[in-house]
Amino acid sequence: MKNLICALIVLVTLGGILVWATRPQQARESQQAEPSGSPALETSQPTEPAPIVEEVPQPEPRPAAPVSRPAPVRPTAPASSGINHDLNVPQAIGTLVDPRTTHAQQQVLWKQLLDSGKLDETIATLERRTTENPSAPADLSSLGHAYLLKAATTKDYGELASLGMKIDQTLDQSLKLDPNSWEARFDKADSMSHWPAYLGKDKEVIERFQTLIQDQETQAPQPHFAQTYLKLGEKYQKLGYPDYARETWQRGTEWFPQDQSLQNAVARQSQ
Repeated sequence: MKNLICALIVLVTLGGILVWATRPQQARESQQAEPSGSPALETSQPTEPAPIVEEVPQPEPRPAAPVSRPAPVRPTAPASSGINHDLNVPQAIGTLVDPRTTHAQQQVLWKQLLDSGKLDETIATLERRTTENPSAPADLSSLGHAYLLKAATTKDYGELASLGMKIDQTLDQSLKLDPNSWEARFDKADSMSHWPAYLGKDKEVIERFQTLIQDQETQAPQPHFAQTYLKLGEKYQKLGYPDYARETWQRGTEWFPQDQSLQNAVARQSQ
């Protein structure tokens, strides 16, 4: 009996030693078995998405061998600065749409119509003409320009929205009939440059002005071509690209060194 008791004591002691020896290993295995996605083990930080930057068309590079540039044509001074209240609107419109009328002469006539308070009558007359003959691109272009002048005289947002749609539709119709009309192309880009930014038309405006400049530089310079460089530079400036604006204005002064508006724009950038 004494020997049996001693054997039991030895077995119990050995069992306790074995249990104690195996506990650290089990603990380590249990720790290794924990899922790697445990919140306590998460160390990586979420990656923020890269900011989205809208690409703005850059100015077209100058050609390696530029076309020869004839001497700039100087604009003719207006014949008279007085207000002609007896101005005949139908006759004035006939002069505006005459292909022999120069751009400078058109601008003088538009100013006379505006100053004499006959812009609304001009619009009504042109609307009748385009309704009766919708295939006359010069009438449509003149009507679009008249709408543009009207938009510059009103502060009513409802009227501005209505005029904006009329300008866009009328000039589109004119350009379908005559895609090369400088007046319609310029007015289209100029009117769109005043659209709210949320409409997302800024890139299209820049591309329209750039394309017009490229076409201008294949022709003999005309004084009104300088306006395209001026407007494109202003659009770049408004969008926050002063370097592009300065480059555009400087390029314009190379073609039109006598244009005071371009000279003033370059001077302001240099200050």
